[in-house]
Amino acid sequence: MQRNYRKEIKNEAVKEIKKRIHEYGQDKKATYDIDLLQHDLNCCGADSPKNWLDNKIYPHANGSYPYSCCGKDENSWCKKPKTETSCGETIFDSIYNIHSVIFGVSIVTAVFQLLAIIMSCGLASNIRKEYEFV
Repeated sequence: MQRNYRKEIKNEAVKEIKKRIHEYGQDKKATYDIDLLQHDLNCCGADSPKNWLDNKIYPHANGSYPYSCCGKDENSWCKKPKTETSCGETIFDSIYNIHSVIFGVSIVTAVFQLLAIIMSCGLASNIRKEYEFV
């Protein structure tokens, strides 16, 4: 039976972002993290911008989105997000793309190491032959 780790990773990311959204405005660290995430990755919400409409805890929400979803100045709210792209999807795509790059770099590194081993064996063989002639 094969486990779907991709789905599990994405679900965990979405779960953590939703937790931070519900702490938004009450916890300075959560507010900073969410604003930074949404602004820098150009995304909004955990699995959809509608996650903000579910945030009943923060009194300023009132069916609005924070500035980091809107591309506006700090401490302002808007009625329509700048993007419909979710942060969970954006993070997952970023991790997946980085994973491909790391895999490629590790293959190239392995090939270079194999070539270095082959050349060092040839060098050792030549050095041994020179000592036999002396």
